[in-house]
Amino acid sequence: MTEKTEIIWTYTPSTYLEQPYRTTIVGADIELNSGSATATLQVPKDPFSDELLDLYLAIIHAVLTARQSSVNRPFEITGPQIHQHQANGVESIGIRVGEVMVMTDVLSPDILMTDADGKVVKDTRAEREAAETQHANEFANAAAKSAIVRKLFRSYQVAIDDPGNELVHLYEIPDFLAEHFGNGKTARSSLGISRAYWSRLKELANDEPLLEGRHRGKHTILRHATASEKDEARKIAQLMLDSFVKTV
Repeated sequence: MTEKTEIIWTYTPSTYLEQPYRTTIVGADIELNSGSATATLQVPKDPFSDELLDLYLAIIHAVLTARQSSVNRPFEITGPQIHQHQANGVESIGIRVGEVMVMTDVLSPDILMTDADGKVVKDTRAEREAAETQHANEFANAAAKSAIVRKLFRSYQVAIDDPGNELVHLYEIPDFLAEHFGNGKTARSSLGISRAYWSRLKELANDEPLLEGRHRGKHTILRHATASEKDEARKIAQLMLDSFVKTV
C-alpha cells in the first residue's frame, strides 16, 4: 500500500529563489528550495495522471515566473521523478523528462538601514522577499485554477525562448485576453490597462518594421528590435499577465 507520493523536479540555477517557497494547493504540499521542487500529495496516488503532473508543473513554473522582476537569467526545470513510498518501506521511482525556460529582469542592490539603537528601519531584501512570496502565491494559485493563465504563461515563456519571433509570441497575450473578454476594449477596461500600453504593444508587434514582429512581409526594409523596444514589450506583456492573474 502506498503511504506517500512525492513528485520531485529540479530547477537551475539552484539559487534562483532567495528563500524557500512553500504552499499547499490542489491537494499537495509544494516546496521549492535550493534547486529542488517537491509536490507531496496529501492523499497518495499510484498510478498518477499526466494531467495532474502537468498542473503541478504549471504551479512550479508560475512560482519561478513570479521572479521575473528580480533576476536577469533563464531558469530550467527538469523531471520529474515520482517517488512512491510503500508501507513495507519499499520505494519505487518513476521518471518523466521535460524542461521549461524563461527570462527575467535585473536584480537591484539591497539596502539595510538601522537607527542609532541598531533597530532595522529599512531592509529592502526582506521587503522584496515578502513581495516575491506574495507574487509567487498569486501566480501559483492562478495557474492552478485557470487554463487561460497557463496558456498566457506559455506564450510569455515561448517568447523568451524564441527571440527571433519574440514579438509574435508576446502579442499572443493581448490576443488571448481580447478573445477571453470578447474584445480588446472590454479586456482593457476589465484589467485596468490603458489604451496607450495596449496600442504600444500592437505597434511594436504589428506595425514597426521589426524582424521579430508579426507582419514582416509588409515591409521592404527590416531591422532588429532594439533592447529598449524588447524591454518595453516584455513589461507591457508582464503588466497584462499580472493584471489578469488578479482576476482569477
